[in-house]
Amino acid sequence: MKDVAYTHIHQGMPEVIDQLFVSEEFLPDSKFSLGQVERVDYFNDHLKWDYSDRVTDHGIIRAKIKLND
Repeated sequence: MKDVAYTHIHQGMPEVIDQLFVSEEFLPDSKFSLGQVERVDYFNDHLKWDYSDRVTDHGIIRAKIKLND
């Protein structure tokens, strides 16, 4: 499942249960804008591995935020 946004696999079905929230200050059109989210990445390749000793069964979400000048 390449380029699919999911953070957990339950009974073989990928799902998004981990989330990243940002406030109104990171919406580019807000009058209170301090910046904006430029990119969101999901790191979830390890979820496909069948290792019972892995540290987590959740994917990782990373956001790139650009602050206004």
